[in-house]
Amino acid sequence: MQKLFYDFEVYKNFWLVSFKNTKGNRTIIHSRMNYKEPLSRLLKKVNDFIFVGVNNSRYDTVMLNYLLQYYPYKSTEDQTKEMYEMSRKIIEEDIHYKSLMADKKVKERTYEMDVLNYLGQGMGAKEMACRLHHPKLESLPIHPQKNITDEDIATLIEYCNNDVDIVERIVNEVTGTEMQVALDIIEYFNLDKKLMSTTLGTLVETALVDPNIKPNPPEKWRYKAPVDFKFQTQEFKDVEETFKGLMLEPKYKFKHEFYVGDMKVSMGMGGAHGAINKTYMEDLIDIDIDQYYPQTKYNFNFLSNSLRDKSEYGKLIDNKKKYAKEGDRRVKAVKLIINTIFGRQGYPNGKLYAPDMLYQTTITGQLLQLRLVEDLTIAGFEVIYLNTDGLTIKNNGFGSS
Repeated sequence: MQKLFYDFEVYKNFWLVSFKNTKGNRTIIHSRMNYKEPLSRLLKKVNDFIFVGVNNSRYDTVMLNYLLQYYPYKSTEDQTKEMYEMSRKIIEEDIHYKSLMADKKVKERTYEMDVLNYLGQGMGAKEMACRLHHPKLESLPIHPQKNITDEDIATLIEYCNNDVDIVERIVNEVTGTEMQVALDIIEYFNLDKKLMSTTLGTLVETALVDPNIKPNPPEKWRYKAPVDFKFQTQEFKDVEETFKGLMLEPKYKFKHEFYVGDMKVSMGMGGAHGAINKTYMEDLIDIDIDQYYPQTKYNFNFLSNSLRDKSEYGKLIDNKKKYAKEGDRRVKAVKLIINTIFGRQGYPNGKLYAPDMLYQTTITGQLLQLRLVEDLTIAGFEVIYLNTDGLTIKNNGFGSS
């Protein structure tokens, strides 16, 4: 499918849409031209395109799908009047676009991707364009309640074209990889392509969550170790005692610091981090712990109760290894799915919300990692750095394994 970047502007007496394909070719359609022929051509090929814009999944898609449905049957005046009223309701009354489309009996014919779903929270297209040093940044040049004259059309075309150029730059330079990952997730789970317009978190929840099960995590709970860690030395036993039966609740903040030799270790709800003071060393060994938290989550069943099929999580872990080995592009999609499941356990409004399972994973993972640190220390290795992905040791010449 081809990406088609676009932007819509709607006024009381005028509407305009600017399209640009990935080859740089532009098409302008507006209400004071013979627009039925280009709309007819677009409708015949509409399933070949992914329509990409800014806030298009909540605004532009309403206008475009309305046009595609009613251009042969309604006069330009009636179309423009209804489009303006829908625009006003979206912007001024915050009416949900699906409600408007249902009221007008408008069918969703287009596959939409909204770059706002892939920018950082609170980041707008204009701000990102500024960061990209886009040569032209401007606000809407004509007041939205003004009647558009023929002389105004060129100004609006220039404005729309520039906004489309900004969308294209953001996709090419910032969000393109994540957007491709979203498409790969849709393909991986064979989801409805209409879900292109949603966020990555929504895609994952749609694919994996049983809609009949609502998250119901406890308000408070105690940490319960799933295994006996069997620490051998007192300093590590003391750390374990700190966590035994620890009373927890959502958004609980915890920090515990201690030393392992010269390395200061800090344990918290997110993970453990440790490092010795700045120094120069040679003969270092990096130990990578592949998919550590996902494996911990799966092996001890620290998964959300709303998952439709918990074995699917294990398949994701296996496929990530397989795709990475084969150089399969889908490895990014599978990795993001796994990370999203983890992250959404801490999102109160999500369908995977399970803070108790999230903390069970992170605390258990840290204690298991400390068990490895203790074994290495006893074997004669000096651990000089650690985080949630692995650790670094110095071979002091005492290690026998």
